[in-house]
Amino acid sequence: MYDAEVSVDVVVSAKVDAQASFARTVSASCAYVQESSRRPAVLGPGGVFDAEAAETCAVAEVAAALSVSTRTVSEWLFLTRTAHRAVAEAFDAGLLAYAAFRTVCRSVAGVPNATEELLQRVIAAASRCTPGAVAAAVDRILAEFDAEWHRIARGRATTERYVSVRKLPRGQAELKVRGPAEQIAGMKRAIVEAARGVCDPSSLPARLFDAAHAIITGTPLPCDCVDESCAHAPSPAAPAHHAVIVLDAATAAGWQGNPVTSSVGVRFLRTWPGESPGMRRGRR
Repeated sequence: MYDAEVSVDVVVSAKVDAQASFARTVSASCAYVQESSRRPAVLGPGGVFDAEAAETCAVAEVAAALSVSTRTVSEWLFLTRTAHRAVAEAFDAGLLAYAAFRTVCRSVAGVPNATEELLQRVIAAASRCTPGAVAAAVDRILAEFDAEWHRIARGRATTERYVSVRKLPRGQAELKVRGPAEQIAGMKRAIVEAARGVCDPSSLPARLFDAAHAIITGTPLPCDCVDESCAHAPSPAAPAHHAVIVLDAATAAGWQGNPVTSSVGVRFLRTWPGESPGMRRGRR
């Protein structure tokens, strides 16, 4: 427990310590995988050591021990192997949260002639940003450093488009769409515009979801309001019509000679959905 007179400096120090602690977990995990991958414990066909299979087994072992996915551990391995030394050191020191470390690594990957000064600028900017603002802040720095490379890199990034689904508790799920910012912004505007056109009493987040579902699936946008003039209100159910043929006993028995032209009467009864003609006669 901290003292009652805790200062902002203490909070920042605790944050750095926590980030450094997680960095040690990542570093130790990667070291264990790399060390285990060198042990000839996994043999392939013919008794030949299979380094790739050994690494896969070690990754699965670490993932199970830490209750994370094998994809997460594999990402740790890739980033620690490819990160610039300055970026890795900043992460180890707790200056960068893992999310910021990952974004910085991906952003500066492939930058030609990345100088120490550039990397320190990027690290300083990323350490001051909220997680969601790191990418934009780093992008601005890289665009100033090498505008031509940045333009080409942005063009190549347009191929990185995908949709993924993540399961959540209580029967929920999350849909994630990744692609060019302009197209994502266009999708968001279409969803917001559709949601604003509904006078449903639901909360705005719920209306946004309903609008997104309607747009993606091509179904009408629902509205639970009671205003009959609302364009999205459900249409009142139309009454059904039933033809009831009335025959007298003699005609039904064929005693009148021509049952088609004898005493035949037709009445049309109107019933509402869920109501049978018998119910209709009962309420006449």
